[in-house]
Amino acid sequence: MARSSVLLCVAAAAAVQALNKRQSFNQSIPPTITLNGSTIENPTAYATPFVLNVEDMWDLLVGPVASAVTTTTVQATPVPSSSLIPPPPLYYSPFPSGAQYPMEVKNESWSFPKDFWWGVAGAAWQVEGAVKADGRGPSVWDVLAHRVTDFEYGNGTADITDNHYYLYKEDIARIAALGVKAYSFSISWSRIMPFGRGPVNQLAIDHYNDVINTCLEYNVIPMATLYHWDTPLALQDTYGGWLSENIVNDFVAYAKVCYAAFGDRVDHWFTVNEPSVFCSQYPLPAMYFKNFTIPNIQQPFYCGQHVLLAHSQAYRLGKSMMANSTIAWKANGGYKIPLTNSSEDAEAVQRAWDFTEGWWSDPIYLTGDYNAAVKAFVSTFLRPFTAGEKAAILGSADIYAHDAYTYVTPLRSLAKEPPRASASVPSATLSELD
Repeated sequence: MARSSVLLCVAAAAAVQALNKRQSFNQSIPPTITLNGSTIENPTAYATPFVLNVEDMWDLLVGPVASAVTTTTVQATPVPSSSLIPPPPLYYSPFPSGAQYPMEVKNESWSFPKDFWWGVAGAAWQVEGAVKADGRGPSVWDVLAHRVTDFEYGNGTADITDNHYYLYKEDIARIAALGVKAYSFSISWSRIMPFGRGPVNQLAIDHYNDVINTCLEYNVIPMATLYHWDTPLALQDTYGGWLSENIVNDFVAYAKVCYAAFGDRVDHWFTVNEPSVFCSQYPLPAMYFKNFTIPNIQQPFYCGQHVLLAHSQAYRLGKSMMANSTIAWKANGGYKIPLTNSSEDAEAVQRAWDFTEGWWSDPIYLTGDYNAAVKAFVSTFLRPFTAGEKAAILGSADIYAHDAYTYVTPLRSLAKEPPRASASVPSATLSELD
């Protein structure tokens, strides 16, 4: 593939950070300097354009990456029945020892209808590997894993992972052999569009076309997620990724490329996966990305606002291009349990719902706008939605998709404090129970 290039107008600070282990430019240069006897104000504001191709971005902003032994697509082989056994658990707790299976009395209500779809799911960054293959551009997660020490457990990266990029035919054959009816996979935005906007990578289109065709070959229903947390690095370092409303048009343009390429065979789409998680990852670690001045506590909610706008526009576009499709987003969270029967604990539980599932579900399914608790908090720094935006947001999902992981109990003593978003719940209002 030709080495695609794009003109990125980035501050000189970004180049200095990249070339000098991304030390903070604003901390390393004083507010004024003297040049030829004259005082120069605010030298950090100086900017210069850089022309970076995909390889440059990997070299300057991420660094060396590993490659798997297998770097060509592997054809599926017959699946022996002996291989169709559950894998071992990833973790055994020290006490009680061994795998634990809860002893529950069978309840007939647990039965699923015969047409229920058992499925499996994978996220591109987590399973594909081949991070630089065939022109893929880096995402924020490539920087987080490669450069931010201990951000990932054991400082692991996604360079190889399951090598699904080359082994997808075998993986899908095994999914089918297990009797699984659906495969929900995510598309790597920076594989389709290495800079998040602009050039479209035809090799990536070809790859996902074959993933979809392989699913259909094995009678597995393909379900595609447009975004599973892997923001293209170029967009993050250009305007702040989801912190900027600029991402709305870029996301919709990316969605249009995917709908046009795959919509003739994919009927089930998810725009974004678990926004309360990836929005709560803001602010990103300091000194590894371009600097922005939005206060830390506000950043998740700037992200959330732009996700709602991007999702709703991508939904409306998708329905216009694929009238018979099912399009939604994926929520996540846990069941909220009051600590006592007090009114204070009931209020804390409601607040917990409001700032997790309700942050997104109320606008999309009920009103087109934030619920009262969220709106009271964000109204001091976010612009209000326009009437047209509210109309587009309301009803912008055909189903309700939810990833439920655990249960939580709100802390009533903190129930009235402004929320501080965490990986899945506002950490100022919730305490997770093991």
